[in-house]
Amino acid sequence: MIRKSESKLVEKLFIFEFFQGAAIAIFFTTAISIFLERKPTSELPVVFIISAILLWIFGFIYSKLENKLPFRSVILTVLIFNLSVIVLFRLLMQYQSESWFLFLFISFFNVLYLLNNLEFWGLSALLFDVRQSKRLFGIVSAGDVPAKMLGYLTALIMIPYIGTANLLWVAAILMSIAFFIFKPLMAIANVDKLDKPSSHHHATFSFKTIALAFKVNPLIRKIALVSFFSFTCLITVTYVFYGYVKQEFENDKELAAFFAIFFAIVRGITLVIKLAGTNRLVNKIGLQKSLVLTPVLLFFLCLPALYFSGQDNFINTFYMFGVVAVMLEVLRSAILTPVLLASMQPLPTHQRLRGHTIIKGFMDPVAFFFTGIVLLILPRVEGKVDFSLVSLFLLLMIIGWIYFSLTVEKDYIETLKVAVRDRTLNARDISISDKDSLSYLMNRLITGSEKEVISVLQLVSSQPEYNKEFLEKALHHNSANVQLYALNVVKLQKATELLPQVKDVLKATEDKRVLSQVIGTVSAIAPKEDLSEYINHPDPEVSQSATLALLFQSDLKTDKKAESELEKLLASADSKDRINALKIAGELNSFAYSSKVVEMMQDPSPGVKQASRMAAAKIGTAELINVLLLEFASTNNDAEVLQALASGGPSAVAGIKDFLFKQKCNGTKCRKLVSLLGKMGGSESVKLLEECLRRFPENANTILLSLHQANIKSSESEEQYLLTIRENLVAASHMLFKIQFARQHKTHQIISRALELELLGIRNKCLWLFSFLYDSDKIKRAQIGFTLNTKESVANALELISVTVPKEFAVSFSIIYENATIDDKCMQLKKSIHPPLLSDAALVKNILFDVDYVFNNWTKSCVLYSLAENKIDVNFEFIEPFRSSENKVLKNTADFLVEKYALN
Repeated sequence: MIRKSESKLVEKLFIFEFFQGAAIAIFFTTAISIFLERKPTSELPVVFIISAILLWIFGFIYSKLENKLPFRSVILTVLIFNLSVIVLFRLLMQYQSESWFLFLFISFFNVLYLLNNLEFWGLSALLFDVRQSKRLFGIVSAGDVPAKMLGYLTALIMIPYIGTANLLWVAAILMSIAFFIFKPLMAIANVDKLDKPSSHHHATFSFKTIALAFKVNPLIRKIALVSFFSFTCLITVTYVFYGYVKQEFENDKELAAFFAIFFAIVRGITLVIKLAGTNRLVNKIGLQKSLVLTPVLLFFLCLPALYFSGQDNFINTFYMFGVVAVMLEVLRSAILTPVLLASMQPLPTHQRLRGHTIIKGFMDPVAFFFTGIVLLILPRVEGKVDFSLVSLFLLLMIIGWIYFSLTVEKDYIETLKVAVRDRTLNARDISISDKDSLSYLMNRLITGSEKEVISVLQLVSSQPEYNKEFLEKALHHNSANVQLYALNVVKLQKATELLPQVKDVLKATEDKRVLSQVIGTVSAIAPKEDLSEYINHPDPEVSQSATLALLFQSDLKTDKKAESELEKLLASADSKDRINALKIAGELNSFAYSSKVVEMMQDPSPGVKQASRMAAAKIGTAELINVLLLEFASTNNDAEVLQALASGGPSAVAGIKDFLFKQKCNGTKCRKLVSLLGKMGGSESVKLLEECLRRFPENANTILLSLHQANIKSSESEEQYLLTIRENLVAASHMLFKIQFARQHKTHQIISRALELELLGIRNKCLWLFSFLYDSDKIKRAQIGFTLNTKESVANALELISVTVPKEFAVSFSIIYENATIDDKCMQLKKSIHPPLLSDAALVKNILFDVDYVFNNWTKSCVLYSLAENKIDVNFEFIEPFRSSENKVLKNTADFLVEKYALN
């Protein structure tokens, strides 16, 4: 089900890509028709080589734009470029007899197609998270097929009226329509406030990165080679087929009409096969058979085609190669490409993204270049292409395709095995549903270690259509922890169809933890089930689960029985009974027990006290949270109160907010609560931490660390983070000039060292903020590099920053924190900023009164101490506020300064 907010976005994105796809289809129809009218097919290998070179060049240019420009500007640049290319070639049509024009004309189709693909997948990765993409990518990308059908059919209809060359004006009009959709799409998508896709989903990678992934990872290597051989076969079949097409049709209009009909049929068949459910086919026959299906069919279809080509039977050969071309185009689009992408799902996210890049952006140009070279150097007979040699080359490529398709499964299973063992599979990111993978996962569930089994359950639990059989096996597993995990999944998914198996566990288990969990699961999926026999169970956890289950049931008599039992437990002389009762009261989340919970906070038993705190936090009324915070403020041993507040989750946040704001986020207690918010996570905690960051910037280090613990990537406050980064980098630049000034005066050496610590603090803050907005893995590696603090590690860290963070921040950050002297850094900074005007008095006032940056109390204490030690004249009106500071070090230093001057 698509939500309304997503529906408008998907609709606009679909239309945006639809018109671009139609325009590019018309461009191709025009280019190939004019080329084949004027050039023999023997010249096509030159086109393949030029295409490869252009694809590498424009892929490189796109990667640079992607890293340097806002993504809105990248999309607009691609639109303008593609439209300009279409219009330019129409204006240059007078040169259509020239070789340079024809070669560039047909080659630039591949450039337009590449840029359109990079723009589309980059924008999609930016707009949708992985879970959304599973639902929406297929819908949006499905527009490619009808878009091309529209383009080809439009060409077919318009050719008799306007001619082939003027089809480019139609393509330009369709591309222009995308401009009108661009602005509303950007408004709905709110792209300006989103992160660059290059931060998370690079559409392009460096050649060094690609080569490393190709060399180190056997699965990526095999999949890339399958893609290479398949595309080489497609190019070769196309080459042969175009040769026969050229012989059949005489002019560009006939060629354009044929290609329009041919490719419209191809796209139509592709659409039908996709709608028929290629995923179901893949799931049924498995990955390996799906990979081998296309090359095997191609092999057997090529044999009669090659036979007819040797018989000089033009008509039969023409139709046979037409069938081969259709089959290859359709199966490669509908089955092979999705299966190749699915084969990389067990890989870690960054390797999977590199694999996608290798398949889509690197192997295609390689295949173009390789095929072009081979077809150029093949011997010719009387100046004509020897199709028997081309056919032999095609058969060799098909055999290579089949061989590497057969070897993929072994590496796929090995990768899946490692992912299950190391628990690196993220159910949010992938969806494994093919027969071979599910068979392997079932085998690991039966024979694997406890950790492997739980990893398998984590993966399949996100796919309810496949998990019933897995959960059945897990419910009867010999590990209690596996049973507990399976029971929890059944409970969360309300899997009522598994009630018989759950009741079997209820009757058979002797493990008290499992019994307690299974009672809760039965209660959740079968609320009418009678569980009253377990209320008086000797194990307190089992009794608690039964009582809680019965209290939630609708049967009034049963409710009264359970309530009576709960009241009895609360009044019991046995502390274990009271603890058990408090746990139930907390789970019920009922205000009715609030007064009793407060009363039991004074219980002489420490266990009962802690149970009452936990119950108070879970019930979560403002009164109960305030009681907990009053205890927290008045006791030194506050760990148990913090534990209770953590269990309260969002209900505790409002009370914590009041406490932090009253204390101005100062002191040890506030730091503990800030840290607690990070551990709790959730949107409410993050909002409060971000508000604290705005109101109390002097505590940014503690708050940012907590935000990092909350595992945020970006939020509604992204603009706040960007502003904070800019302010901190400006402050760091000014800090360098302050350090330079302080070092030049012997009386300020202690200030200089304090400012150096401030500079390191700013670095850490910026790194935390970078990790929220950009590639957190790379930023973490950069943090490690700075921590090691060697020349090489710092250089590597700065390199990571330069490729991950926008240039706006990366340049100044690198200057400030590179391994260079302060003087050299200041000289570099003077090229882009005005240095602050500094004097002894200005330096002191800037620090004490937080000019352009909120300084730490320690730094201010160092300034006051420096004034005292060096007997610098000072206006005591400036010092007086610090004598009332809540920070003891700052207060004592201010008192020391005043006393020292008083003695003198």
